[in-house]
Formats: sequence, structure tokens, C-alpha cells
Amino acid sequence: VGDEVIVNPALGWFENSDAPPEGFDILGHPGHGTFAEKIVVSAEQIEKKPEHLTWEQAGVLGLAALTGYRAMFTKGNIQKGETVFIPGVGSGVATFLTIFAKHLGARVIVSSRSEVKRQHAISRLGADMAIDTNSDWQEALNDETIDLVIDSVGGATFNRSLSVLKKGGRMVIFGATTEDTVNINLRDFFYGQYKLFVSTMGSRDEFRAMLQFIEKHGIYPEMDRTYSLDQVQEAFDYLEPNKQFGKIAIRIAE
Repeated sequence: VGDEVIVNPALGWFENSDAPPEGFDILGHPGHGTFAEKIVVSAEQIEKKPEHLTWEQAGVLGLAALTGYRAMFTKGNIQKGETVFIPGVGSGVATFLTIFAKHLGARVIVSSRSEVKRQHAISRLGADMAIDTNSDWQEALNDETIDLVIDSVGGATFNRSLSVLKKGGRMVIFGATTEDTVNINLRDFFYGQYKLFVSTMGSRDEFRAMLQFIEKHGIYPEMDRTYSLDQVQEAFDYLEPNKQFGKIAIRIAE
């Protein structure tokens, strides 16, 4: 009683497992979520808030940081000294992926169509290299050895991501913001000995491990803007053109 806490939005998934258990749900999808002054959740979904973070900073961890943590560590098995390629930097998950990998000691390469986002990725997040999404990835990354690709863009980038991955490398997919369907050359895939993994959210075990990692390294999320509860529509309007870099926070109350 009296502890400052945050909500784990991965409902009903407690022990780490290869896939979510039956009955798993995500708070706010498709039901009502946290755009409210008061909600009711099970005490099993509550964890202590990292002390070094403000409420707004801690409030953006739940979905994006958990998704990134499972994709990077559980599925991607990132190791210190490896190189990870993250297409589409700027989203909440992609910024967490970059931050997590850098604190582990990995080399991070990102892409974006926006020159501003590419500059932010290097100056704010510590990315080692940022390339134009519209460039020739194989040419731009010809001198790099990509051990791991973590991609959430989907059909628009799947084969391009695969083309820069080293033989025997790992690829993790956790979303599809473009087309859901992709065509791949199976012969090239099995001759390349690639390893393909998929990921969704994460378990309570991973949520707690994510919080420990954030506290251990004193990590702060990349924040773009904060809106009040009565400005939720403005927040969605700001997200629509995809110009944000990092997370959008909603301040529920002063």
C-alpha cells in the first residue's frame, strides 16, 4: 500500500513461454484501455514504478518497452558486440530497441525516410549508423555484418531486411505496419540458413526483467510530446502523419 505502480498491459500472460497462453489479451485492445482517470485491473498486472522515471516516462513503458524487450532479448537473443539492424526508427518500440541494444553493447544500425529522425537516432539514442529507407540497403550496408534484424514494417521491408542479413543470421518480426502478406524465395531462404522468429508483447517474467534492465542502466524512454487527457484526439492527430520520434504520453491528472 502506498507504492507507486505501473500497469502491465499484457493480461493473463505470467510465465515466459514460446507464445501467449489461451486467454491472453492486451489492455485496451479491443476493449477500453487507460485513457481514463480510473480503471480496474487485477493486482497481478501491477508492478513497481521505476523510481528514476516521472509518471509520464513510466507510463509509456508498458506496451512498447515490453514488446521491444521480448523481440530483442527473448527472441532475438542479442549479444554484446553483435550488429542489429532496425528498419523504421522513430516509433516507440524502435527507439526502445535501439536504447536496449546500445546499453547491452551491441552495434545498432537504423533506417528512416526522415533525415531528422536519422540524426536523432544517432545523437539522442546512440545509434552507430542511420541509412535512408529509400536507399539501396545492400549497397549502404555492404561493409557491415548484420547478425540480427528486428522488423515491424512488414511487406514493404521484409525481403529488403532479409537481403542484408548475414548467412545464418536471425530475423524477428513483431508487427506489420504495411502489407500483412509477403512473398519469399524459399530456396534462397533455406540456402541462407536464416532463422525467422516472431514476437508479440511479452510475459510478466519479461516485463519484470525489462523493468530491472531499465533500472540497472538508468534508462529513460525517448519522449516526443505529452498531452493532457482532454487532448487525446490531438495526440492521435499528431501521430497520423508519422512524424513523431519516440513516445507520446497522456497525462491523466496533474
